[in-house]
Amino acid sequence: MLQEKVTIRDTEFTVRELTVDQMMPIMALITEDNQAGQKLLMQSCIHLDGDDEPIGAALSGYPFVVFTKVMMTVLRLNGMSEEENTPEGND
Repeated sequence: MLQEKVTIRDTEFTVRELTVDQMMPIMALITEDNQAGQKLLMQSCIHLDGDDEPIGAALSGYPFVVFTKVMMTVLRLNGMSEEENTPEGND
């Protein structure tokens, strides 16, 4: 699975690609409630560096800049943007 590190304000996050089983319920939610779906997508993909578990609900306690700066990486790694979805060095 693809992953990419993103550093924001001296905090390193790792964004990980989701599996089909992880993504399908999120896609359904995005169709029903776009904001809730986007938030769940972020909560499921972002890990504090070194953590095996995703950030989950703790994402809500971070500044909004974390959400906005990491979102493009989340979308790209999960094939939801038109950009190349393979980060350099992680082929």
